[in-house]
Amino acid sequence: MNRHRIAGVALFFLVAGPSPALRQPPANPIEQAFEAYAGGDYEAIDRIVPAAWFAGSGRELRNHVDAAATRWVRERRPAHAAFLLEVARYGLGLQSPDAFWVLENARRLVIDRPDQPGGNAREDAFEIAWHKAAVALLAGLRLPDVLEEGAVEPARARISASPPAGGAPRLIDPWIELAHATVAEQRTLGEPRAFARHAREAIRRFEEAATYEPNTIEATVRTAGLLTRLGRHAEALEALDRLRGLEDSADPTLRYWSRLFRGRALEGLERFDEASAAWREALDLVPGAQTPAAALAALEARRGRPDAAREWAMGPRPMTAGATDPWTLYGSGDYRLLGERLARLREAAR
Repeated sequence: MNRHRIAGVALFFLVAGPSPALRQPPANPIEQAFEAYAGGDYEAIDRIVPAAWFAGSGRELRNHVDAAATRWVRERRPAHAAFLLEVARYGLGLQSPDAFWVLENARRLVIDRPDQPGGNAREDAFEIAWHKAAVALLAGLRLPDVLEEGAVEPARARISASPPAGGAPRLIDPWIELAHATVAEQRTLGEPRAFARHAREAIRRFEEAATYEPNTIEATVRTAGLLTRLGRHAEALEALDRLRGLEDSADPTLRYWSRLFRGRALEGLERFDEASAAWREALDLVPGAQTPAAALAALEARRGRPDAAREWAMGPRPMTAGATDPWTLYGSGDYRLLGERLARLREAAR
């Protein structure tokens, strides 16, 4: 190469600078996904983080998360912990046990605070939102031991339902009692002996949770459900009657479950017309839902009305596209709230 050409090449590099590959090493996909996430691109995790990282040993996932977290711990941005929770959600969708390791790393970022709970209102609100999202996420697995050890007990170590009389400062949110009761209720959903072992403990916890006004409706509805399963129908009906005047403020799913349990209790008391009315109200709340339709079919068969039973068994008009019978969500605790919990977490992380 002659000297004129060498000079030309040198001039090119002086003007253009080094190639991108030389200027910047390949980005850590975890950090790359975070930057997109922090900018409001909440689909970036699924798009950028390789699904293969959640298979096999998980070594690559752990190495990249560790590298990112080492830098993030100095920055202390709430968005980091929110992001890793959503990475864990992505991993759970891939049925990867490494998702729990990611969630634990996210929790460390949340609780490793320079101030005590109560010392920074913004960080307090974010931490509570984070714990609520974590509980909702793991509740959907319907594995009570995993829910308790992976989310509820770590939250209970930080959150109380009311201000303590003494001791270390605490975050305050009555919801924690509802989360605690949900663990016991999920333990009743296994084989019959599990129900016999755990039902009364679940009722006790829900009754305690119900003493806090934000929990009253859901805790009472779930208490009624457990009582009907125990055959204590009159007590279940009394519990639901205590909600008269309050249910209008409940979300539609709670109102629907309440009507289902009212129907069960009334049928157990052989008040068949009232049971039918309760289940019809459930259908009014969720048109096309199969659970109340099936209950009505069984009730009419019990009453010796085969034609009416057949009509209900054929099913009501189909549900609208994408709709789900809320009964299918009952055993998943807070999981039905995951979408809105993530929305609040993202907002709190900004």
